[in-house]
Amino acid sequence: MDLRVQQGLNFSARVGPVRREGADPVTPPASPMVGTDGFVMSGSPALAPAPLPEVPSKPYQPPATETAGWNLPGVLPELTSGQLEDIHHSIEASLAKSLAQIREKPVVRPAANHPGVELHNHLLGIVDTQYFIDKCAGGDARLLMTRLENMFRERPQLREEAPEVAKILAASSQQPRPAQATARHQLEKVLTASPCTPFDDVYTPRDELIKHHLEVTPEQMHQILEEASAFEVDPDARLNPESVRRLRQHLGAQLSDATPRQMVEAGITPRQAVYLTGRIIDRRYETFVEDSQRVLHQDHIHYSEQSISVNKLESRLGEPMMKRVAGRLRSEGIESDVRFLAMVGTTYLSEGFLQHTNPKTGIPTAFEQLEIDSAQFSALVGHFERQGATRAEALKAIVNSEPALLEKLGLNPEQSFLVSGCLPPKLKAGLERLARRGDVMGIDVASPEKEPFTARGMKNFDAMYDILKSAAAERGRPLVMRPHVGEGYPEMPEGSQGFHRYRAVQEDNAPKHYSLASANLETLITHLENRGYSAEQGARDGVIVRFGHATHLTQSQVTRIKDLGIFAEANLVSNKVTGALQPGRGGDFFEDHPLLSLLYHEVPTVLNTDAHGVMHTNLKQEYEQADRLIKMFQRNKMSLRIEDQDVFYRDLSPEQQERFNPQRLRDWAQDYEKAVRAADKSDLSR
Repeated sequence: MDLRVQQGLNFSARVGPVRREGADPVTPPASPMVGTDGFVMSGSPALAPAPLPEVPSKPYQPPATETAGWNLPGVLPELTSGQLEDIHHSIEASLAKSLAQIREKPVVRPAANHPGVELHNHLLGIVDTQYFIDKCAGGDARLLMTRLENMFRERPQLREEAPEVAKILAASSQQPRPAQATARHQLEKVLTASPCTPFDDVYTPRDELIKHHLEVTPEQMHQILEEASAFEVDPDARLNPESVRRLRQHLGAQLSDATPRQMVEAGITPRQAVYLTGRIIDRRYETFVEDSQRVLHQDHIHYSEQSISVNKLESRLGEPMMKRVAGRLRSEGIESDVRFLAMVGTTYLSEGFLQHTNPKTGIPTAFEQLEIDSAQFSALVGHFERQGATRAEALKAIVNSEPALLEKLGLNPEQSFLVSGCLPPKLKAGLERLARRGDVMGIDVASPEKEPFTARGMKNFDAMYDILKSAAAERGRPLVMRPHVGEGYPEMPEGSQGFHRYRAVQEDNAPKHYSLASANLETLITHLENRGYSAEQGARDGVIVRFGHATHLTQSQVTRIKDLGIFAEANLVSNKVTGALQPGRGGDFFEDHPLLSLLYHEVPTVLNTDAHGVMHTNLKQEYEQADRLIKMFQRNKMSLRIEDQDVFYRDLSPEQQERFNPQRLRDWAQDYEKAVRAADKSDLSR
């Protein structure tokens, strides 16, 4: 049988009489061909309609307990009590089956060589990419996503094939799921790009999409187009009544792989389809979170801080769900303390939103919209133009004006954000809510670091810092402010291959993103110095500043963050995989990492994976890699740059040599966890 039929993807099979306007009804042949799952196969004849089971017509009453996380009152009035009960039982049974499959997987726990503490990880990247697609994206994403992943290796090649990609996008007309939507978004960016457009390819793998770098052959491209045709939806198509009955009978299993449009075609109202899709995805996330914590347990990690977006943290990973997962794991003897950092984009530390310009005028599209929305703003632009300024110059003059002028313009909060550099009101409100949530430890500012940090961005940094300061005072515990800074943004020179395609070089043969990374570190360090931040001030404010990655710290910057009392995070394998590091003299990527300098200057540093499944690493491997790097230095096989001199281990004093004891990395992680545990006692929100 066609795999697409088994997965319930072929909901557009024409069955029964179908009438188009101005045409006679078409009746298919009489012989039925039905798949083993009860769905009519493409081109197959119809079954005789079967009566739907009789069910009471009274409205559904939700259960008294909400242990399953359902909240139904007033949401699905169109379904009867019996139908809704079937939905509940089938979806819960599907969840139970998924959890049983997870628990059947053998857990191999090699001996740990680390303290079990990880502070820099991304929840969506802990398990394998394919698992995320299966559990959260759904079966209909499986065929298309697998092929789309294979196309992401080379952007130039993909641009050449843009017409073929356009066919895929046109054919895949169903409403996409999370992973599928992300793939479509990336492809749309490619189709509208010029050969000079920079892409964040190196970062895309960090979440849902790709890590298997495969070539695309003509045969694969042909197969992509064939599979895309399976997603075509005929607006006149109808499911056979027998298929509808079976669909409703097994709603949790079969419907979980159906898109909202397929649900509607099956006889479910759009309102119900949206609601059920949300509940099904919630269930997938729950199994996904449980399996992620099992991966952490397998790696002997008992305390971790996971980054996840503000929206997803609020909409998918609520405290009740996290507590349910923790309870199930605890019953099996698995203790996994997972905390979160609410993640926002690095563009808020730069002029990122100003990069989207009208190609005809060169004016930021956000400002063009302001001219439409605000008559006063438009009038002021006209005033500058009458003085001889271009429109772009007029806009920049207004944007860089004093706040009092912006108030006179009568801009609403969303408009004011665009020109004043303040956080968007909705984002600010979300961060304020999450900063007071018991399992949230702070804010993570993370995304491709492809623009220089600016004074406007530092205002946003201060706004987020102040949110944490206020929440820390209420909760009676310190919170974390972690900007991803110093990792850089590897660029893609035309015609380059493999990971080296990200390393556009400067005149000194150093990757271009090195200078950007160091410049952003300089901007942020200087800003913290100017605002008087220190370990003591952070303790008074209740805000701990940690630098995520900090891959390209210079010698002087290392000493300055030591003086500021800033923590550093090292993600060795991630920095190699993403191309953030340049191979050293002997071809070793890690000679390019500042870990040894951080140890020499005694900057508290914690090792992390950045994402177990996506980066194909674990915390055990990270500590082993750090140990190897330290041993190379201790054996005088590599030098360390100190005060503009190359210094070997043998040149150091005994006290300085002791700084390179690998146990120090473990002690710093354990000290951090102890501080968190001590603060838990005073956190009244937990």
